[in-house]
Amino acid sequence: MGWFIFLGIVLLIAILLFMSVSVSIFIDEEIDVRVKYAGITLFYIDSDEDPEKVKKKEEKKKAKAKKKEEKKKRKEEKERLKKEKKRLRELKKSGQADTLTEEVEEEIKADSEEATEGGEEKKKTPEEKRREKEQKKREKEAKKKKLIETIDLVKLLVKSAGKPVKRLISHIRINDLYIDITASGDDAAKAALNYGKINIAVHNLLAFLYQFVRLKVKEINIDCDFESGKTDFMLYCKVKMRISTALGCAIWFLFRMLKLSLQKNTAEQKTLNQNTTDGSPSVNKKGK
Repeated sequence: MGWFIFLGIVLLIAILLFMSVSVSIFIDEEIDVRVKYAGITLFYIDSDEDPEKVKKKEEKKKAKAKKKEEKKKRKEEKERLKKEKKRLRELKKSGQADTLTEEVEEEIKADSEEATEGGEEKKKTPEEKRREKEQKKREKEAKKKKLIETIDLVKLLVKSAGKPVKRLISHIRINDLYIDITASGDDAAKAALNYGKINIAVHNLLAFLYQFVRLKVKEINIDCDFESGKTDFMLYCKVKMRISTALGCAIWFLFRMLKLSLQKNTAEQKTLNQNTTDGSPSVNKKGK
């Protein structure tokens, strides 16, 4: 009995892995995208937004603008107070203002103390300057090392992902591709010119897709309208991929990255050992 349950679970996992994730795309005046797996809609995008959502977005936008305006006012008030304090200082120095408010006096005193402390901090001993210089040098070297490590990691990821990504893209299936375009323009000449441009663009796109993915075209309609002055466009397709393919490519990518990382570490260790051997004193065999 236990074996039947185990085999049933394995069979169910195999069926789920070999099922495809389907993405239906419909583009007209609106955009409709649906992601389905095993007949269940996992994700849905519709350009027709709910009025309540639009209202909430507008309210959020207004609140953000109000907050920005308040921040601007506070900044202007701060600048005004700063200018006022500067004017009062100048008046006090020239003897035209004998008394200042307690608040302004405290602020001026605090500013003077900060300036004094800053002046004291600036006076550093040669030893402190040397240590600060060494610290900055170490930080610079650490940043440079981190940048080199990041670049090496990016190179490793790109090199590891090359073949798996290529295989993954080659297993993408685009079915039931339907394109309907009506080209138009301000006058007959522009409409004809737009018609030619659209034909070139569409057929070049199809040629490009045929090279990399499995494409099945249902229908391509490109017409020319010399009267309306408006270009209409409609696209529908269904993009599919098996879960097992995506999972296999992900595992392949991880193995490639691990393999290339080990090869790199081995090469670095070998170079380090060689440099150490070359730097050691040579042994004179004749002197034995």
